[in-house]
Amino acid sequence: MEVVSVTGEGNTQPKSVENSNAYKGKRKIMIIVVVLSISLSSIFYLWSSSNTAITVNVMSITIDVYMYGNNLSLPIMTIPIPYNHETLYGGSIFTVRFDLTNDYRNNLTLLSNYSITSGFAIKSISPTPPLVLGRDKTSYFQIEIISPNHNYVGNVDISLYTDKS
Repeated sequence: MEVVSVTGEGNTQPKSVENSNAYKGKRKIMIIVVVLSISLSSIFYLWSSSNTAITVNVMSITIDVYMYGNNLSLPIMTIPIPYNHETLYGGSIFTVRFDLTNDYRNNLTLLSNYSITSGFAIKSISPTPPLVLGRDKTSYFQIEIISPNHNYVGNVDISLYTDKS
Protein backbone atom coordinates (compact mmCIF):
# COMPACT_ATOMS: atom_id res chain seq x y z
CA MET A 1 0.00 0.00 0.00
CA GLU A 2 1.33 3.43 -1.04
CA VAL A 3 0.47 6.71 0.49
CA VAL A 4 0.27 9.45 -2.09
CA SER A 5 -0.54 12.42 0.10
CA VAL A 6 -1.31 13.15 3.64
CA THR A 7 -4.01 15.55 4.57
CA GLY A 8 -2.64 18.89 5.76
CA GLU A 9 0.73 18.47 4.11
CA GLY A 10 1.56 19.99 0.84
CA ASN A 11 4.55 20.88 -1.19
CA THR A 12 5.30 24.56 -0.92
CA GLN A 13 7.39 26.27 -3.52
CA PRO A 14 9.52 29.32 -2.72
CA LYS A 15 7.92 32.49 -3.87
CA SER A 16 9.68 34.20 -6.69
CA VAL A 17 10.28 37.92 -6.28
CA GLU A 18 10.65 39.89 -9.41
CA ASN A 19 13.43 42.48 -9.29
CA SER A 20 12.21 45.73 -10.58
CA ASN A 21 14.43 48.05 -12.60
CA ALA A 22 14.39 50.55 -9.71
CA TYR A 23 15.73 47.91 -7.32
CA LYS A 24 18.46 46.90 -9.79
CA GLY A 25 19.49 50.54 -10.21
CA LYS A 26 19.74 51.09 -6.44
CA ARG A 27 21.83 47.93 -6.09
CA LYS A 28 24.27 49.13 -8.79
CA ILE A 29 24.62 52.51 -7.08
CA MET A 30 25.29 50.81 -3.72
CA ILE A 31 28.02 48.62 -5.27
CA ILE A 32 29.64 51.66 -6.91
CA VAL A 33 29.60 53.58 -3.60
CA VAL A 34 31.18 50.66 -1.72
CA VAL A 35 33.91 50.17 -4.37
CA LEU A 36 34.69 53.91 -4.42
CA SER A 37 34.80 54.07 -0.61
CA ILE A 38 37.24 51.18 -0.40
CA SER A 39 39.39 52.61 -3.20
CA LEU A 40 39.53 56.11 -1.71
CA SER A 41 40.24 54.74 1.78
CA SER A 42 43.13 52.67 0.42
CA ILE A 43 44.58 55.61 -1.50
CA PHE A 44 44.30 57.89 1.55
CA TYR A 45 45.95 55.29 3.78
CA LEU A 46 48.87 54.81 1.38
CA TRP A 47 49.26 58.58 0.96
CA SER A 48 49.12 59.33 4.69
CA SER A 49 51.60 56.59 5.58
CA SER A 50 54.06 57.50 2.83
CA ASN A 51 55.97 59.86 5.18
CA THR A 52 56.55 56.98 7.59
CA ALA A 53 58.02 54.73 4.93
CA ILE A 54 61.50 55.93 5.94
CA THR A 55 62.90 53.79 8.74
CA VAL A 56 65.93 54.53 10.87
CA ASN A 57 67.46 51.81 13.05
CA VAL A 58 70.22 53.08 15.31
CA MET A 59 72.23 50.11 16.54
CA SER A 60 74.55 52.01 18.88
CA ILE A 61 75.81 55.49 19.64
CA THR A 62 79.45 56.32 20.24
CA ILE A 63 80.39 59.61 21.83
CA ASP A 64 84.03 60.59 21.39
CA VAL A 65 85.49 63.56 23.22
CA TYR A 66 88.47 65.17 21.49
CA MET A 67 90.91 67.82 22.69
CA TYR A 68 90.31 70.81 20.42
CA GLY A 69 93.39 71.92 18.50
CA ASN A 70 95.20 68.59 18.66
CA ASN A 71 95.55 66.42 15.60
CA LEU A 72 92.19 64.89 16.67
CA SER A 73 93.33 61.40 15.76
CA LEU A 74 92.57 59.85 19.15
CA PRO A 75 89.75 60.78 21.49
CA ILE A 76 90.56 61.50 25.12
CA MET A 77 87.27 59.83 26.14
CA THR A 78 84.94 57.37 24.40
CA ILE A 79 81.44 56.51 25.59
CA PRO A 80 79.75 53.58 23.79
CA ILE A 81 75.95 53.47 24.20
CA PRO A 82 73.97 50.41 22.98
CA TYR A 83 70.74 51.76 21.54
CA ASN A 84 68.76 49.41 19.25
CA HIS A 85 65.42 49.50 21.08
CA GLU A 86 63.04 51.06 18.60
CA THR A 87 62.53 51.81 14.93
CA LEU A 88 62.48 55.51 14.21
CA TYR A 89 61.01 57.34 11.24
CA GLY A 90 62.56 60.04 9.10
CA GLY A 91 62.73 63.34 10.99
CA SER A 92 62.00 61.75 14.38
CA ILE A 93 63.56 63.21 17.50
CA PHE A 94 65.14 60.83 19.99
CA THR A 95 67.09 61.43 23.18
CA VAL A 96 70.43 60.03 24.29
CA ARG A 97 71.39 60.25 27.96
CA PHE A 98 74.85 59.58 29.36
CA ASP A 99 77.32 60.47 32.09
CA LEU A 100 80.59 62.10 31.12
CA THR A 101 83.43 61.66 33.62
CA ASN A 102 86.57 63.73 33.28
CA ASP A 103 89.41 61.23 33.73
CA TYR A 104 91.80 63.64 32.07
CA ARG A 105 94.61 65.25 34.09
CA ASN A 106 93.16 68.80 33.88
CA ASN A 107 89.81 70.54 34.04
CA LEU A 108 88.13 70.46 30.64
CA THR A 109 85.78 72.93 29.02
CA LEU A 110 83.22 71.23 26.79
CA LEU A 111 82.92 73.50 23.73
CA SER A 112 79.78 74.25 21.78
CA ASN A 113 81.10 72.75 18.53
CA TYR A 114 80.38 69.11 17.70
CA SER A 115 79.93 66.75 14.77
CA ILE A 116 77.54 63.86 14.17
CA THR A 117 77.05 61.11 11.58
CA SER A 118 75.94 62.52 8.23
CA GLY A 119 72.17 62.90 7.93
CA PHE A 120 71.58 63.21 11.66
CA ALA A 121 71.36 66.56 13.43
CA ILE A 122 71.66 67.60 17.05
CA LYS A 123 68.63 69.57 18.19
CA SER A 124 69.89 70.34 21.69
CA ILE A 125 72.52 69.45 24.27
CA SER A 126 71.78 69.79 27.95
CA PRO A 127 73.53 71.23 29.91
CA THR A 128 74.34 73.76 27.23
CA PRO A 129 78.05 74.12 26.36
CA PRO A 130 80.44 75.72 27.07
CA LEU A 131 80.66 73.81 30.32
CA VAL A 132 83.63 73.34 32.65
CA LEU A 133 84.06 69.75 33.75
CA GLY A 134 86.40 69.48 36.74
CA ARG A 135 89.03 66.78 37.03
CA ASP A 136 87.51 63.50 38.27
CA LYS A 137 84.02 65.03 38.10
CA THR A 138 81.00 63.52 36.35
CA SER A 139 78.25 65.41 34.57
CA TYR A 140 74.96 64.03 33.25
CA PHE A 141 74.19 64.93 29.62
CA GLN A 142 71.14 64.68 27.42
CA ILE A 143 71.32 65.11 23.64
CA GLU A 144 68.23 65.39 21.43
CA ILE A 145 68.95 64.06 17.95
CA ILE A 146 66.91 64.41 14.75
CA SER A 147 66.99 61.29 12.56
CA PRO A 148 67.73 61.57 8.82
CA ASN A 149 65.09 61.71 6.11
CA HIS A 150 66.40 58.57 4.44
CA ASN A 151 66.55 54.91 5.40
CA TYR A 152 69.42 54.17 7.76
CA VAL A 153 70.71 51.19 9.72
CA GLY A 154 73.92 51.53 11.66
CA ASN A 155 75.80 53.41 14.33
CA VAL A 156 75.70 57.09 15.17
CA ASP A 157 78.99 58.77 16.03
CA ILE A 158 78.98 62.03 17.94
CA SER A 159 82.18 63.98 18.40
CA LEU A 160 82.38 66.54 21.20
CA TYR A 161 85.31 68.90 21.61
CA THR A 162 87.00 70.20 24.75
CA ASP A 163 89.72 72.61 25.68
CA LYS A 164 91.92 72.68 28.77
CA SER A 165 90.65 75.05 31.43
